[in-house]
Amino acid sequence: MQKKESFSRWLPLVGLTFAVFVFNTSEFMPIGLLTDIATDLNISEARAGLLISVYAWVVAIMSLPLMIKASKMELKRLLLSIIALFVVSHVGSALAEGYYTLMLSRIGVACAHSIFWSIASPLAVRTVPDGKRALALSAIATGSSVAMVVGLPLGRVIGLYVGWRMAFMSIAIISALIFVFILVVFPQTERETAVVRCIELVVTDVSKTEVVGDVGIEQVVGYAATEAQTAIKMLEHVLRERMNNLTIGKILRLSANAQREIATGKWLHREVLV
Repeated sequence: MQKKESFSRWLPLVGLTFAVFVFNTSEFMPIGLLTDIATDLNISEARAGLLISVYAWVVAIMSLPLMIKASKMELKRLLLSIIALFVVSHVGSALAEGYYTLMLSRIGVACAHSIFWSIASPLAVRTVPDGKRALALSAIATGSSVAMVVGLPLGRVIGLYVGWRMAFMSIAIISALIFVFILVVFPQTERETAVVRCIELVVTDVSKTEVVGDVGIEQVVGYAATEAQTAIKMLEHVLRERMNNLTIGKILRLSANAQREIATGKWLHREVLV
């Protein structure tokens, strides 16, 4: 019985870790889909890149005001509301008929993201057994790190095979499952102490260095990914032309050699190797 109780105490952290992975994957995944989005919506890649820039600025600017606005909510309810907004916004992204609809849905995701990261670490610390706070924080950091490494290529693979819309819909489906899991296993939390700690965390997170650094990374990585894809396409085109030229040139050279040998009679003395 004690082991079962101890195991169930860790389930909220498992749910939070998966939530962290999905939130961060959603943040980086569009970077690998910019070209597909631009082509499908008939816009330039630079304009599609604004989806990433605006997302980053909304997260940076809205974290503190949104957290203060939501500070009166009980944290489990707040967490579920955030994930619900996250799911609805991704469904909106998948079904977006135009650029501005997609931008609006990404702003919704950014708002959910800004509040989520304000409460994720404090909630993780509060849900684990005493003396395991460092492990809880390491689990959150692991979920974030894995998303940074896996999220972008995973989104790109899904986008290549089933389209960028299905990539967003996949995030929505997984997030909905996480919503149900957290709804079942997450305990109620005390409001006052937790909220104070969350607001302190937000104030720390929105320091000037953090804001500029996060937004800068989002923009640089986004546009670098687009330029890299363009460079790869150019390289493929150049290599294809080189191979075609090499093949045609080789055929012409062999043909000329053969004609010369036939004309001089050398082909009669050539050995045939089997």
